[in-house]
Amino acid sequence: MFSVFTLGWIDDETDRGIFKFDDEVIADKLVNGHQDETINIHAWLTLPSMKIINLTLNTTFSILHRHKGGVIVKKEDDITKFSYKPMLVGDMYLSKIGILKNVTWYEI
Repeated sequence: MFSVFTLGWIDDETDRGIFKFDDEVIADKLVNGHQDETINIHAWLTLPSMKIINLTLNTTFSILHRHKGGVIVKKEDDITKFSYKPMLVGDMYLSKIGILKNVTWYEI
């Protein structure tokens, strides 16, 4: 079994969404690169079973709402109050817009 690195945003049924971006933003960054220190984008792992493993969204919610964090591991259909909106798969986009850099790891 393998997982897929997924980039997207969270539909929380508000106009803003969480980390919301669209095809226009993707196209602009592919042409112009990413110029800011931060990016409005979210990442998670998607399993072949369509189960989502999200290690960071609860931490984001916790910071925003001052609650304890946690990990989300559920099938997308079993998640309530918000939904995942995948936009891109893999890390190629991040490389092309200049966010993901090659790193050389050294073991000691």
